[in-house]
Amino acid sequence: MSRNRDLEAALIRYLPGECVPVILNWFNIHPVVLRISRSRRSKLGDFRGGIRLTPPVISVNHNLNKYSFLVTLLHEMAHAEVFFTHRGQAKPHGSW
Repeated sequence: MSRNRDLEAALIRYLPGECVPVILNWFNIHPVVLRISRSRRSKLGDFRGGIRLTPPVISVNHNLNKYSFLVTLLHEMAHAEVFFTHRGQAKPHGSW
């Protein structure tokens, strides 16, 4: 199975169906790995910028309902956009 089909299968499982094509398109444009992670008490998801040749990684907890998963994923995608736009020179949640 190709990376794109694996990603699409995961998105279909964890997201509301109508948003899957939009999210899949974003991942096709951006070199980011999506990791579905175990449950964590301290956070629902995170973004880690890539170092040298490793791609950035977004992780989201597997136990979220579809809408919580979507909101968390969008939040982490926003972190990725800031990372790509400012090359790590901007604070993740702004200047405050």
